[in-house]
Amino acid sequence: MFFEIGTDSSLFDGLAISREEQLCREYLGQYPVISLSLKQVSGLNFEEAKEGLSDEIRTEIRRFYHILDKEQIEDDDRKLLSDLKNEKENLKSSIKSLSEILYRYYNKKSLS
Repeated sequence: MFFEIGTDSSLFDGLAISREEQLCREYLGQYPVISLSLKQVSGLNFEEAKEGLSDEIRTEIRRFYHILDKEQIEDDDRKLLSDLKNEKENLKSSIKSLSEILYRYYNKKSLS
């Protein structure tokens, strides 16, 4: 949350990290962040666990769906992001693909 673009800096007011002014200037709210939690991923077998992970990844992809209508997004990236969301893209490469799209959009490497 600290690094994520759009983070409200007031969330850190009064915390020790807020006193690190240079650190905050350089990093607070400066990066696209891909955040996955495996806490909700479960299953009785590999396939169920894989499906749970796939759901978690799609949920994270949806968080960035708002950039699809931006001019900076090229048609290929728009299609790829849509395919990722709609499960047409391979789960194995989905995080890498999302990271690459975010890099091209924000011109900054994402944090995962």
